[in-house]
Amino acid sequence: MRSSFILGIALSIAICAPGLTESAFAQDLEGCDRIEGLVAAGSYPEALVELGWCEREISDLHYERILEILGVTVLGYEAGEGSVEAVMGFSTIEITHSDGNNEIETTITGTGSAGSPMAGLSALAGLASSFGVREPGVTQVRMGRKTGRLEELSGGGYSLTVALDGGQVTVYKGPDGDFLQEFAAVLIRALEDYLGG
Repeated sequence: MRSSFILGIALSIAICAPGLTESAFAQDLEGCDRIEGLVAAGSYPEALVELGWCEREISDLHYERILEILGVTVLGYEAGEGSVEAVMGFSTIEITHSDGNNEIETTITGTGSAGSPMAGLSALAGLASSFGVREPGVTQVRMGRKTGRLEELSGGGYSLTVALDGGQVTVYKGPDGDFLQEFAAVLIRALEDYLGG
């Protein structure tokens, strides 16, 4: 029963990611189906190795899905190429949107797998410590049920930081503070629909 439970977790995470074809599962999750047999045979070290690879493959699909969510046109701003950096379960995803004249940069940290409970914790703690501290050029703004930190940058433009319910931290940078809040609200709704916030 324990081995079935472990395999069930791995496969359910992958199956819940929308937009993935059956062939993608077969290719990207190759080896995940061996875990149950290895556990049943008592080959726990090898099962753990396979589970680690399976988690990495599912994480790649997870990051691709987030980039798909971010890679849409938002309020007239078209998405460019996104990038992902993931180390030790902690990830940073970046993407830039442009309307041809201005750009908005979006960064998300702490989008690591559910098996990495520390993912995003340090960034979230840093954000929490900044709230309630009055600083020149910094305003707390309401983002639905959330509180955002809107900062006027010394070099021009604004930076908006909002923590999602799942512990991820999102940062948006653009030339107009009011528009930045509208832009961020669209992506935050889409992200939380997927991330389960």
